[in-house]
Amino acid sequence: DGVWRFASNFEGIRPGNLVPFLDTNLRIRQPVAEGPLRWKGPLTRTEWSSAAGRTAKPLKAVLTGPVTLARHTDPAGNPAGPASLIPSYAQGLIEETRALVDAGASWIQIEEPSVMAHPEDLPMLRDFLSTLSKIAPAPRVMLATYFGDAAPVYDKLLALPVTGLAWDLTRSEALRERIAAGF
Repeated sequence: DGVWRFASNFEGIRPGNLVPFLDTNLRIRQPVAEGPLRWKGPLTRTEWSSAAGRTAKPLKAVLTGPVTLARHTDPAGNPAGPASLIPSYAQGLIEETRALVDAGASWIQIEEPSVMAHPEDLPMLRDFLSTLSKIAPAPRVMLATYFGDAAPVYDKLLALPVTGLAWDLTRSEALRERIAAGF
């Protein structure tokens, strides 16, 4: 699953129980933080390079974002809670993105469904995305949110340093109306 796959690439994480992923029937392996998180090294570069070698068409790498990783990780008694894990996950994902860009990736999509339920994490997400935008050569970064109504944070999402946004339009009539009115 997209949470366990990326979280398991950090030292300080062990596998936990199977838990529901947002409001779906999908179960994910919950990461459990047992200590400081440290990125182990490139996880997706080889796969991206292999896929890129099989086509002349542009490819987009897809990474689960730091808010979603943190919000699905059991902090194992850490009184600071899941949000305290966001900076460590972000740092590892920045390094993962650098590895992808070094391999030739020019499009990166960050999957962040959990930020809809935790808009208080938007400042940390902004910092993460700002750093991604400064990687040279700068990749085009897409942010995908879903399983939540983006209308209440619409203006904040538009202000993020990304090339594009992907929203779940099934959750909000107000969002459809805002988009129809123009950006």
